[in-house]
Amino acid sequence: LAERKLLGSSEVTVRCTADELLARMSQAFDEVGSVVAQFGQAWDTLTPRLTAARGMFDHARALADSLGESGRTDLEDAAERLTRLTGTLTADPLSVEPMDVDRLSESVEAIRRELEAANALRGELDARVADARRLLTELQRVVDEGRAGHEELLM
Repeated sequence: LAERKLLGSSEVTVRCTADELLARMSQAFDEVGSVVAQFGQAWDTLTPRLTAARGMFDHARALADSLGESGRTDLEDAAERLTRLTGTLTADPLSVEPMDVDRLSESVEAIRRELEAANALRGELDARVADARRLLTELQRVVDEGRAGHEELLM
């Protein structure tokens, strides 16, 4: 292909010795091997990282759903980026930048931390409300006892 011209014949004749042919074939094989190795390395390093990001995302989405925050735009943006990066990694692994995967993971982790904090706050608030109700019930019981004692004293 390197020797072909755009408007020239589709056939190119190159004359070389057997040693030259072997050298050219060896060089072409090395170039192809290098590209295949780069593909493999991209898949081997980025696939587990995207899988981990997917796991974090699924956890964050489930937590958001349980908190009634399923329509969060940051989660929708993360889902879109995760889908896009996963598709690109499958189709053209050399075009996926590791920094993009890192940014996605950091973003999903920040969302998860925020949701965990909201969940903890909600749990703490529920406990405080339960304590307040218990104290109110106790106070009502004491007031009722006081009234009963007061009425008994007035008789």
